[in-house]
Amino acid sequence: MFETTAGELHRGCAVVLVIVYWRLIFVCHLVLVIWDLFVIWFL
Repeated sequence: MFETTAGELHRGCAVVLVIVYWRLIFVCHLVLVIWDLFVIWFL
């Protein structure tokens, strides 16, 4: 059995938040790129 300290738990939450944050940025960027291509293609 192993115990997690408050510091380790906080660091784990920070890592998860950073991963989610960058994934959101990546998805938004991807949507914008696809939208730009769509507009260029149809205009």
